[in-house]
Amino acid sequence: MKTPKWVLIVFSMLLITLLIGACGNVAPVSSVEVTVTTPPPFTALPIPSVTTIPSATDTATPTFSLPISSAPDGLLMAYIFDGNLYFQDGGNPPLQLTYSGEDRRPSVQIQLDPTPTMLGEIWVSPDGNWITYFVHNQGLFLGNLQDGITQAYQFGLPHEWSPDSMHFIYDSDPLEADLSLASVNAPPVFIGKGGFIGWLDASRYLYIDNTYGYAIGEIGKEPIPILIGSTQPFIQPDFGTLIFNFQP
Repeated sequence: MKTPKWVLIVFSMLLITLLIGACGNVAPVSSVEVTVTTPPPFTALPIPSVTTIPSATDTATPTFSLPISSAPDGLLMAYIFDGNLYFQDGGNPPLQLTYSGEDRRPSVQIQLDPTPTMLGEIWVSPDGNWITYFVHNQGLFLGNLQDGITQAYQFGLPHEWSPDSMHFIYDSDPLEADLSLASVNAPPVFIGKGGFIGWLDASRYLYIDNTYGYAIGEIGKEPIPILIGSTQPFIQPDFGTLIFNFQP
């Protein structure tokens, strides 16, 4: 009997955020966005040792109702223990990385400081080497999943990674709709004011510019405005196609 594999059916340019159930299986946030079949449940990790005694309101069993992130091919999942439940002394619980598929690697733990929390955005790069996450009252962080080193950015909310795992877009000022492009090996670059839509390939992305409408951005080049004028997008039932009523 073959070992069951994760099967993710998604539309392009979307990194699905999943929730892990109490039994250990993966369930989608929205059945419209993704269809998932799961292998047998994997064993939950024990709670890391602590030096303080949990209060009577704390639970002795981890509850995996926390946001996790999956690489686009579904072969890597990352999830965390909720430090607020198990650490009165403010210690950082580890991030758990679980792999699936035919080339199954052992699950590993890695310590990130600060630890991603259940209230923040979490994005894992397609190659499984990087993670971006937002921590309330602390800001945006880039984490290396190989050595645990983190880098702090200004306050911002991350978006999905480029297909080559080198770049990511983030809202550098969500209240002002500021978009910035960041890289694992270069300082961030301000894009403009608007809303991010998705990556077209490893170097080009689509976004809405507040000044001239829809635009294609390209790393190292000036953006190219498209569909200049009044547009009204309609999403097809398959959620994979955008249709525009265009009035120049």
